[in-house]
Amino acid sequence: MKRNKIIGFFVFGCTLIYGQSTNSYASNILPPTPETFNFSVQNTNFTNTPSGDFTYNIALHEININNFSLPISLNYRSGVKIDDLGSNVGTSWLLNAGGVVSRVVRDMPDELAPKRWLPSNLTFSSTEIEAIKEAALPGMYVDTEYDWFSFNVSNGFYGNFYLDQNLNPIYAGDDYIIEKIEHIMPDGKLYFEFIITDKLGNQYFFGGQRKYVEETTIMTSNNSGNNEPNPKPQSATGWFLHRIKTSSGTDILLDYDTDSYDFFSNVDSSLNVDQECACNGGNGLQYKTSIIDSKTLSSITGSRLKSISTDKERILFIYNKKRNDVTGSIAGLLTAVEL
Repeated sequence: MKRNKIIGFFVFGCTLIYGQSTNSYASNILPPTPETFNFSVQNTNFTNTPSGDFTYNIALHEININNFSLPISLNYRSGVKIDDLGSNVGTSWLLNAGGVVSRVVRDMPDELAPKRWLPSNLTFSSTEIEAIKEAALPGMYVDTEYDWFSFNVSNGFYGNFYLDQNLNPIYAGDDYIIEKIEHIMPDGKLYFEFIITDKLGNQYFFGGQRKYVEETTIMTSNNSGNNEPNPKPQSATGWFLHRIKTSSGTDILLDYDTDSYDFFSNVDSSLNVDQECACNGGNGLQYKTSIIDSKTLSSITGSRLKSISTDKERILFIYNKKRNDVTGSIAGLLTAVEL
């Protein structure tokens, strides 16, 4: 995600045109935190294609139960950019432990949209034309895009899916089965729980309550006086693995602490050059310049892995060093793993 970007361009016309920042389109895409996203796609072909980056893995421990194993490691990948955000183990490092389902929200969160219209093809019938007109109206009312879901577990089990019109998981192939359960909290808030079963019969439980869910809110602002309504609604962007039920019936339990922090996910500047309109009595040779500074603040309420337990062992994750790349975090950086 970009935090610093300079855009220079010239716009000539007879009306005032504001310099376009990334907010006009990117505000309709709400990604998870970089750490959650990078973990969720770690084993996909997208991240495993040759790039010339240096990668290195440090094995810390492996939980073995009958024919099931769950490794814990620290993974490094080079290629850091000046605006990359670090994780809770540092820049370019990733704690490969447990698992997560991540979501990139496109348009509106699927479960919060007042109405969804997701045609597989168009015949431009009168009914579809009316639906197109309704979807084109200003405001956040009709959701016309599927959100993207990706999941990954530290043992290499991964996949992708989306939710259909009725919020049922849709995925390709028969390598796994995905169930979705809806939990309504006492305050009326809805939390999804995803239960994903692999071909060997191992079940993985993600989310289901506040402490196992990452939620993101973004607020955009600029100095043009043309701000969008803010902030955007808080949306779930990650569901963390809290239980594994192996095919032999043994449980592995993962516990988390909550952590809240803020960071600027986008900062940019736009240069406008507006030509005076000759139709208003001017000679068309006068120009007005302005610089519009925009920024997007991401506020995260997330989860930090605290422990992994079986009936024979318990692994603790200790965080005792302050993070300087975000503000407000009480979790800090990982400093020790105790067995």
